[in-house]
Amino acid sequence: MKSALLYNIPGVGSYNLLGDHHGPIKDLELNRTRSLNRLDQSGRTYKDIDAERVKSAKKNFELKSTISAFQEESQPEKDQLKMTISALQEESQSEKDQLKMTISAFQEEFQVEKDQLKMTISALQEESQAEKDHLKATISELQNDTIELKEKLDYTKQESQTVLSQLHKERESLNSYKLENSQMKQLF
Repeated sequence: MKSALLYNIPGVGSYNLLGDHHGPIKDLELNRTRSLNRLDQSGRTYKDIDAERVKSAKKNFELKSTISAFQEESQPEKDQLKMTISALQEESQSEKDQLKMTISAFQEEFQVEKDQLKMTISALQEESQAEKDHLKATISELQNDTIELKEKLDYTKQESQTVLSQLHKERESLNSYKLENSQMKQLF
């Protein structure tokens, strides 16, 4: 009956259903103390290592509390910074939008001036072309008039030569009449 109620756990011993220990290990605390007093490879006892772990855990806890306190303390400043950044971003966005509107207005104004300039240039080119055409026509007329005048001048020169030559002939014939007249006068 005793064996039916006992549970054997290898390396630890036997326990009954109530949890009472029956076996080779009579004093678990004694074994624990022996094991804590053993040395590890670096020459420290496990008890010292355990104490260092406790100190380290306390330091970690203190650090965590300090960090937590610092975070709580810095939270209002953090919130203030977030609000400041948000306000600056909104202001920046507002200025950016204003700049976009200004640029858009300048572009529209520039486009209007550009279109007006194109129209003015086009009108000036048309006017210039009309004046060019008029000047060409005037030059052509003047060239034609010059040719006519040269022809008339040549014709007038020829006629004047002809008239001069006739005058010269008539003079000579008058000279002969004068001579005759003078001879007749002398005769009378």
